[in-house]
Amino acid sequence: MSSVAKASRRGIGLHIYLYCVLAILSLAFGIFCGAALVFGRDASDIQILVAVALPIIYFVALGLVLWWCSGPVISGPKGLLAITAYMSVGIGGFSMLIAIPVVIVSIVAVLGIAMAGLVRRSRPVAQQQFQRLVSFIYKYRMYQQ
Repeated sequence: MSSVAKASRRGIGLHIYLYCVLAILSLAFGIFCGAALVFGRDASDIQILVAVALPIIYFVALGLVLWWCSGPVISGPKGLLAITAYMSVGIGGFSMLIAIPVVIVSIVAVLGIAMAGLVRRSRPVAQQQFQRLVSFIYKYRMYQQ
């Protein structure tokens, strides 16, 4: 069993779940705000519907991507929680300032990994790349033991 799998089996605090959820929701809010900025104040009904639908599409895509990248070593949701935990030093503003942006960047990276895996039509490649991403974050985590 790899060090990433061992480390991800430890108990995860409630604040880690909160940071991960905040990162996912802030990315959805950013997608909505970006669509609203693109469409402007004079948006038609279709554009408003698209702006509302984009975060929903994001949530569905994130669920599918995490399923696609889940492997025998580490699952997708556990991997995101592990990334959040690795970048958290404790409970407080400092951890939030580091953990949430890193998880947002990791979500975007996971979306790219899954798209590359879909293009190659190879789920094991996506699983391996996701495990490499989690291992990379583990290597450069905030709290070194």
